[in-house]
Amino acid sequence: MKSLEERLLVLIDTNKKVSSEYWLKTTEVDNEIEELWRLDMDEEEEKEKVIELFGDRNRYQGIGDGITRVMNELKTIMKEVK
Repeated sequence: MKSLEERLLVLIDTNKKVSSEYWLKTTEVDNEIEELWRLDMDEEEEKEKVIELFGDRNRYQGIGDGITRVMNELKTIMKEVK
């Protein structure tokens, strides 16, 4: 059976990877939004797509921020356990 410290390290590592994935998703959506603004699209169509993308972006960023907070809390718990 793994020690508490080992289990916390695994959780921290896993959260770090997932947080990085959501950061990449956020960046990809930012790039899509920039691309839309450069395209010559129908104004109403562009507006709908941008609203949809901002929703995705905010969701990804929120998930990534939440995971980062959990990861930081796990690091704090690990220090207290030592």
